[in-house]
Amino acid sequence: MPEICISHDLIVSKLGLIRCAARAVKRKYPSALELGDLCGWGIVAAYMAVESYGPELSDALLAGCVRNAMLSTLRKEWPEEHAELTAEPTAAPHSNTGELLEGLSERDKRILQDWSEGATEAEIASGLGISQQAVSRRKRKAIARLRNGRKALAA
Repeated sequence: MPEICISHDLIVSKLGLIRCAARAVKRKYPSALELGDLCGWGIVAAYMAVESYGPELSDALLAGCVRNAMLSTLRKEWPEEHAELTAEPTAAPHSNTGELLEGLSERDKRILQDWSEGATEAEIASGLGISQQAVSRRKRKAIARLRNGRKALAA
């Protein structure tokens, strides 16, 4: 039960970030999009990000997850109208990102780069000639390594 409260409090504290991401998507893709719908998708994505990466996730990672979820939902709900949707970087990288990325393989860097730009795991897998499950597993492990490396640098 306390974990749910922590997640809820964290999401409430990040509503400004979620609204900002929603407004950015609405400005870029205004066709019949409701800000409330985008914010709702963003809140769901934020909960999923906290569940996946833990409450210590950075604002940059959270913003990327939220924006990617909004764009992914638009692609699924209105594929013909929004086929051109791609994600763009939403926040400046952490100042130590270069150091952290040095520990990743080129393939893992490419997976994270493509994912941060809005590509789906299936699209990334197709481009690399591996399975979607392999992309998911490598992405999850790479993010965990970055998160653990960030904690080590902070200490």
